[in-house]
Amino acid sequence: MIDVPFKNSSYQLLLDVSNWLEINMPNPPLPEEQRWTIGFDPNRGIYGISFNNEHDATIFALRWA
Repeated sequence: MIDVPFKNSSYQLLLDVSNWLEINMPNPPLPEEQRWTIGFDPNRGIYGISFNNEHDATIFALRWA
C-alpha cells in the first residue's frame, strides 16, 4: 500500500479528488481488490488515500500535488 496524505483537506477537495478518481482510476466492482481507498487517520487528523499500485499513486500525486 502507498499512502498519500492530505494535510489541508476540505470537504470540497475530498469530493473533487474522489470524483477525479472515479473518472480516471475507477475501482473494479467488489469483491475484487480495490485500486484505491480514501480514509481518515484519527491519530494525525488528516485524510489520505491508500493505493495498491505505485503507478496509480504516482499518477495521482502528479495530478494533485
